[in-house]
Amino acid sequence: MTKQNFYDFSIMMRKNSELLYEANRNHTSIYLAGYVLEGFVKILLIHKGATTHQGNSLSSYGGHINNSTFINRLNAIDPQMFSDSILNCTDTNYPKYLLNGDGSVNSKDEWNINYRYEVKKWTDRNFAQKIQNEIIKIEAELAKLRIDGVI
Repeated sequence: MTKQNFYDFSIMMRKNSELLYEANRNHTSIYLAGYVLEGFVKILLIHKGATTHQGNSLSSYGGHINNSTFINRLNAIDPQMFSDSILNCTDTNYPKYLLNGDGSVNSKDEWNINYRYEVKKWTDRNFAQKIQNEIIKIEAELAKLRIDGVI
C-alpha cells in the first residue's frame, strides 16, 4: 500500500461517513469515520519510514486504531512520531472523541473496531456530530500533507 492509497481511502471514507451521518445512520457513520483517522495515521507511518503491514515496530504500518491504543504503542516506540501533527494530544485539533470517546470513566463511545457489531453502540446524534467535526479536521490535515508534498 502507498500513501496515495491511504489518502484516497481516507477521503472516500470521510465522504461516505458524511453521507451516512446526513441520513441519520450514526453507527455506520462513526464506524467509517475511524477509517479516516486510520488512513491518516498510516500515511504518517509510511512517511516516517514504515515499509510493511506486518508487526508492531515502526517499520510496520499494520494494525487498527482501536481507540488510542495503537497511537500509544507508536508513541512508546518513538515519542516524536506524532509530535508535529494533530495526533499530539496537546494539539487543539486532536481527535479526542475518536480516540477517547466522551472522556467519562466508563466511556465506550470512542472508535474501536471491536464495536462494529454492536449496532446500538454509537447511536447518539451529538456524539456523531463531534465525530464528523473531527474527520473534517483530519481531512484538512490530509490536504496539508498533499500541499507539503508528503502524498
